[in-house]
Amino acid sequence: MKNRTKSSYIAVLTAALLLTVPIVSGASAASPGTAPAGKVAAAKLQAPLPLKHGSGIYNGLADGHTVEIDVYGEATSFQFSDELKAAAASLEEGETVDYVYTERRLAGRPEVRLLTLAAIKVRSLDGDGDAPVH
Repeated sequence: MKNRTKSSYIAVLTAALLLTVPIVSGASAASPGTAPAGKVAAAKLQAPLPLKHGSGIYNGLADGHTVEIDVYGEATSFQFSDELKAAAASLEEGETVDYVYTERRLAGRPEVRLLTLAAIKVRSLDGDGDAPVH
């Protein structure tokens, strides 16, 4: 992984850790297997994140749940779920990919972005416009 990618990777990991702290601390206040009532109500009221589309050059896997894509000359890390693991593993470095993702910024830290893939596919040479792999 390139040096400039390490700082992006560290930012993504920091964001992921900061997002899990409230979940862990909130879970300890409730009985096992239940969530605090306030957390449940807040979760139901949150609107889904809008889907964004992009393309870039696939640089490879950063770890078991993060890919690196060169977007406009900048290495960018995207997390992905188990549903996309096979699709991510099938990609080869240097391929041009099209992807769908969500972006979440941390409260109080707008410079930290958590990017999560919803779909990814290799851009076809004939430009047939197939939907990204889910």
